[in-house]
Amino acid sequence: MQKSEAKDAASRYLAIGADIINQISATQLPAIERAAQICSDTIVRDGLVFCWGGGHRRISGQGMFSRIGSYPGFYSMGELALTFYTNFIGADGLPQSFFLESQEKYAEAILTNYEFGPHDSMICFSSTGINGLVIEMALQAKARGMPVIAVTSLAHSQSTISRHSSGKKLFEVADVTIDNCTPPGDAAIDLEGLKYRVGPTSTIGAVAIVN
Repeated sequence: MQKSEAKDAASRYLAIGADIINQISATQLPAIERAAQICSDTIVRDGLVFCWGGGHRRISGQGMFSRIGSYPGFYSMGELALTFYTNFIGADGLPQSFFLESQEKYAEAILTNYEFGPHDSMICFSSTGINGLVIEMALQAKARGMPVIAVTSLAHSQSTISRHSSGKKLFEVADVTIDNCTPPGDAAIDLEGLKYRVGPTSTIGAVAIVN
């Protein structure tokens, strides 16, 4: 890649990122306000807002607490089997992680490790919003009486089919859905000579929303 091409790609990516932030500001503030009300109601009643995200979506929940600028009341449910990316193949490889994200029954195995109170709630992060595990997590949270907030890409979710046995997608299960305003496929930049796009955008949208 020539220096001018790299500069152009970087400029395009930053412009797309800025557009995503602007779209969130223009369209998602009512949903963010409803979600914030659920979270504040949970926390003021000494409940916890459980944050679930598999794969790279763990970043979103993990950024809510504890770090500079965050505050108590949010709990990140990190599963290393889904987020500990050290190998492409072999032990803890990506094929195992991808397999687990499709397994609905894995949700119940995870949830049995936690005690939930009467005022708890849950945020589910999934840009695609179609994998069996995250949808089952949302369904199981609701079955336990928790309101569920989804942070997802509506454009991506509506462009493909659900992988959950119910046929539902995450936004169809959640009580409040916040659109991260990112495109289908997530990656946004075409580069000459590469078959697939680069420059994922979902982290930009999700992190802006949680912050």
